[in-house]
Formats: sequence, C-alpha cells, structure tokens
Amino acid sequence: GGGAEAEATVGISSGMQSFVQLLGTDTGDTCPSVLVATEKCKYLFNVGDGLQRFCNEHSVRLVRLQHIFLTRLHADAIGGLLGMYLTLADSGVKKVVVHGPPGTSRFLSAGTSFCENRPDGELVSEELSLASPPPFVD
Repeated sequence: GGGAEAEATVGISSGMQSFVQLLGTDTGDTCPSVLVATEKCKYLFNVGDGLQRFCNEHSVRLVRLQHIFLTRLHADAIGGLLGMYLTLADSGVKKVVVHGPPGTSRFLSAGTSFCENRPDGELVSEELSLASPPPFVD
C-alpha cells in the first residue's frame, strides 16, 4: 500500500526543537499515527497494523520512543502495538508506557505472554479516564 507523510517543525521557547509527523498506511483498515518528537524522547499516537513496515519504508526512526497514546481500543489503532513493543525492546528501549482508555491494562496483560522473553524491557499501562484526565507530565 501507499502512504502519506507530513512533517512540521516547531520551535520551543527554550531553544529545544520538536516536530510532529503524520504517519499513514493508506490501507482503509488502519488509522494514521502521529509521531511527536523532542530532543528528549518521542511520543506516538496509535499503532495500527503495518506501522512498523511504513516506518521502515519511509526511514522513520522510533529509537527514543517511550510513550504510546491510544485514542481507542480498536484493531485499527492497536493492531501493531505488541509487535512495535517487541521491536523497541530488541533495539534497546527499556520502558514503554502505553496511555489509553479503560481496558488498556487488560489488553496489555493478555498480550504479555508474547513479550516474556524480553527481560530488559518493560511495558507499562496507564489508563486515562475520559471524565477527568490528569495532565500528562513527562
């Protein structure tokens, strides 16, 4: 499948550079992802199936990815999550925090049997309440 990619660079007042990159797989059954990168780390919103392949094809590096945000627990937004975690753990990322709606912890618990042979990696769930989401502080 084809893809769409857009990038905007944003200057932070402290002089730190950051950018937002829209990643899409154009398949119809996977929602696009959004990558926000700072000099310190990267944040990814949604991990649909095929995202890793898309990133490889378009030279998008996810080495500093530490936080993944899920907009919903649906296959089009989480289909590539466990595979992405395994790739990150194999590349040396020690901890990935997955922020998502209620049910995120249960989903990750069901998938951890696939991730047990990654002793140095940690996949952490943080469920967000839609009623009163706490502010995100990194």
